[in-house]
Amino acid sequence: MVTRADRYEFARHNRQIFVAGNEEAIDHLETRWSEQLTQLGFKMDMLDSVLDKKHQLPNPVEHEATKAFLTGIDDDQALGNAIFSMYRQITYWGFDEHLSDPDNRFWFATALTQLAALTQPLGTIQKVVIKSSEGRFWAPAPDSLTTQTLTLKGEGRANLASYFFSGYRRRQTATVPVGKLSGVLDQLAAFASTVRPPEIVCDAGFWKMTVTGEGGVQHAQGSMIEAELLSEQLRDVLPFPYLMLFDNAPNQLQRLVIAYVPDDDTAEKMVIDRHSQSFSLTTRQGATRTRLGLTSPAVGRLLTGLDSPLERPQSDETSQIAPNLTVTARYRQGDPIIVKGTLSLDDPIPHWASLAAKIQTFLGEFAPQMLDARVMSRKTPVKGELLYAQVVFHHGGSPYSYIADPQYAVGDRVVAPRNHSEAYGTIVAMAWYAPNQAPYPPAQTKRISRLADPLEEAEDR
Repeated sequence: MVTRADRYEFARHNRQIFVAGNEEAIDHLETRWSEQLTQLGFKMDMLDSVLDKKHQLPNPVEHEATKAFLTGIDDDQALGNAIFSMYRQITYWGFDEHLSDPDNRFWFATALTQLAALTQPLGTIQKVVIKSSEGRFWAPAPDSLTTQTLTLKGEGRANLASYFFSGYRRRQTATVPVGKLSGVLDQLAAFASTVRPPEIVCDAGFWKMTVTGEGGVQHAQGSMIEAELLSEQLRDVLPFPYLMLFDNAPNQLQRLVIAYVPDDDTAEKMVIDRHSQSFSLTTRQGATRTRLGLTSPAVGRLLTGLDSPLERPQSDETSQIAPNLTVTARYRQGDPIIVKGTLSLDDPIPHWASLAAKIQTFLGEFAPQMLDARVMSRKTPVKGELLYAQVVFHHGGSPYSYIADPQYAVGDRVVAPRNHSEAYGTIVAMAWYAPNQAPYPPAQTKRISRLADPLEEAEDR
């Protein structure tokens, strides 16, 4: 990943080489500059980034014109492309030309000086402007929001201009505590300073950002399919209720709660939360209660994939089956949407099968233990309790007690210490115990070493 700082260090270091006029060091660049410039995200574009049909590149012998031309370039990407193009022109197509020729040395020293000025550390961020534009292939409704421009100033001011397809324009202004805003500005500066290959998605819209600091200006742009987490952090800090920002998802699904209670003795509750990036599943079978969970940025991506609202089932007054499935969807704005139904065909929730399939696919990849009945059947431990596993080493033999980690389950083939070596065995039972009620004294109980590798076990036989 290339950053503004990487480009600055490249420009600063190589500028010194050209200014010093060390011909040997300059000529040495001819063999390695192409790779460096490519790694920094620059492209050899035949100077297209800095020229148009009405202008020509000044002759390198005209130093004043060359200096005026190069110092007039205010985009580090365009200038880097120009440096790459000029380098390639001299080293590939130039007849008896070298980078160390006096006029070429002046050209690159001037260009690298300007590149260093454009990429020097931003310092304290003074202002950030983010323009977000909708993208679609069909005509929007008159009240559709098409473009937003958000301006954040270091002294704590935030301005939002929203433009609608009808021509209506709405302006909002707010004051944000400087302590909160400064952290946001630094995050935006870091995001803008990361050079990313453009990912063009025609119907997703685009964003452009300009970050102004004490040390200069940084421009960035991209399609509105990224920086979901950063967008959510900004929505948490800023007082505006509807922000497009980088992902065009101003009213994303924030929390999904699924409760299934088929009878008085059985209950399941699944909670998927974007803010905490957590996914939890709590089950109750009689007196046994189990809670499993994980925390991962993938949870946010799951909720984004589930963002199409569920439909309320058509009420059937003749149905004798009470709803036992409740889905509660909470969005960033508005009241939560609560949908009730059953898992049977008598009163199903429309599109429930599609939603459940997405969740099951997610669990299969990120938390397969939540789908494992052998694990879900355990009770939730009390603080201080130890998980004991009973391991049988020979068919029909007496089990031995071992301390186990929660990822093991009944039926697993494991490797465990036995006598003065290790042996293969099978877990036949697992349970949590308080230390004073354990089947074997904790201080004298060994731990299971690892899951058994079937190939290794076959070779050992």
